[in-house]
Amino acid sequence: MKAIRSLIFAITTLVLFATSCEKESENRTNEEPQIEQTSTYTVKVSGLNIPDNLYAKLYINEYNSNNHFEYGNSFDLTSPNISKTFTASKNTTKMTIMISATKYYTMETTIFYLQQIFYINKGGNTIINVTGSSPTCDKDPLSLYK
Repeated sequence: MKAIRSLIFAITTLVLFATSCEKESENRTNEEPQIEQTSTYTVKVSGLNIPDNLYAKLYINEYNSNNHFEYGNSFDLTSPNISKTFTASKNTTKMTIMISATKYYTMETTIFYLQQIFYINKGGNTIINVTGSSPTCDKDPLSLYK
């Protein structure tokens, strides 16, 4: 009698093991997992001559496809030639550049934007060149599309 019970137990265990392996293999797919692409951008500033009496800062505003603000980065303009690289927020599709210049003694601040909208190269690096001759305006260029 013990032999029959052991045989039934062994057969039941084998059947359960075999069916559980089949279910697991049925759930597997041949698709590779989605890997999120990291996008970066490099802001290259060249030829900006900031007078000694000014404190200047460059702001990068990141927006999604609906023109909603996602994230922002900034850095001080401490020399005429600077290059900085940042990782874009995962939903960022475009960016605008704002520069503020503040006079040290009067604290009077002037703000202006580069006239261009920069579109992110998804999964790659987007180069943004800022020069002394870059066209500027007094409003964020995306404000025209809102």
